[in-house]
Amino acid sequence: MRVAILPWGDPEGWKYVEYCFKNECVEGFSTLSLLTSSPEIRPNLILIYVLDTLYNNVEHTNYEDLTSRVRDKVKKYLCVSEELDIKIEVLPGIMKKRKKELEIIFRANPNDTRLKLLHNTYLRILEKINAEPENNTLEILVDTTHGVNYFTILTREAVLEASAMLATHGKNVKVLVFNSDPFTSKDLPGRSESDPCRPEDSKTTLKTEYNLLYEVSIYPWDLTRYLRYSKNSVTKLLTDIRSCDLDQQRLEQLMSFSKKVVASYRVGALVELLTLVREQPEATREILNTANKALECWSKKAKLEKLNENTYRTSFTKLQDGLRLLLHAHAIMSGAKKLINQQQTTLKEVKKARKNLLRGSEITSTLVNSEIGLIEKLSKESKIPKEWKLYTELLEKEPTHEKDSRDIERMKRNFIAHAGFLKNTLELRKGEDVELRVRKEYRDVIDEILDKIFKELT
Repeated sequence: MRVAILPWGDPEGWKYVEYCFKNECVEGFSTLSLLTSSPEIRPNLILIYVLDTLYNNVEHTNYEDLTSRVRDKVKKYLCVSEELDIKIEVLPGIMKKRKKELEIIFRANPNDTRLKLLHNTYLRILEKINAEPENNTLEILVDTTHGVNYFTILTREAVLEASAMLATHGKNVKVLVFNSDPFTSKDLPGRSESDPCRPEDSKTTLKTEYNLLYEVSIYPWDLTRYLRYSKNSVTKLLTDIRSCDLDQQRLEQLMSFSKKVVASYRVGALVELLTLVREQPEATREILNTANKALECWSKKAKLEKLNENTYRTSFTKLQDGLRLLLHAHAIMSGAKKLINQQQTTLKEVKKARKNLLRGSEITSTLVNSEIGLIEKLSKESKIPKEWKLYTELLEKEPTHEKDSRDIERMKRNFIAHAGFLKNTLELRKGEDVELRVRKEYRDVIDEILDKIFKELT
């Protein structure tokens, strides 16, 4: 599976060039002509991102209509087969534009642009890989040739974060960044007035190389780099959700649940993570639906305001870090759900989760391996009974009672140091495999520990 992501500026003024990659050369107004022709890099899905600042005339229109017109404009300049799977997404930009006496002020928040990039990239690629689950390798090709200033940087950052989220789904993910050689556009043919996909007559073109700048393998554990949130906005999806179609009570429950999922994953507490996912299997779908609804609401709230006779301005409610939290939780849970087969968490599931979800980690994997080895030793020595028994008792130690709130900080430190394998809070039994569960009396304590761990991520 290969996906190409292209942040574009304004394609109207691009020049006709012969782009070459290895032994393949294709003429066109953009690298898209080469991408779609070369067997070595031809993508299954193409995501083109453009900014709303491509639009000039705003009379008698609204923001939804504005983005629709920008999308139609870009389609006109694709100049490739309509059978290709190409999605064009219009994102909010920052710019002041003047056309005669008309002034348009585009007032986007860069964080909104990045979050929309993150959401759309994750969602579109996820839809594609779910439709073709047999493909275990995912290559994400980022073409920065036609991007402009901050937009290219935001795209790259969002793609790397989305790639880590997609890696938790069990895919082998690689990101490849391409850019053509720079060239001077003077004296190169522009677009024909009669056909925007054909060059002007009587002008020559030049050859330019299409280069792989770098490639990097992405692992599930890379997601932990992004598990940091703004303390002031992680509890919200938008600055204003009053008119959004969201159940506030259920939203708060999902946000609280997502925090525990993220906190469990961050410290490698796989027993607790698998338990959370097993107990609320529908939460995965609900979380993604909630994130989608928040973006739909953001779009409905976007406005094109008329400030005076000659001045227009875009206006938005702001997206918040709670959206990233939900997307991260969805990715982690999706990966964990694929490992669950039994009614109880088993050691086999924990080992699979270590292999799949902790891939790319060193310290955390080592901690989990040590704990797994200890349980396997007990199992080989036939010390794990058929009935549930406290883990610490299997180690022939006296249980301690640390439910007092004064002990929470010490328990939290031990929880992190042992990747959730607290001997006083886990129970084990042996059937076909070793089964593990959190002791009922300690569920509220574990929840409190996870809440404290998450607060350290803000």
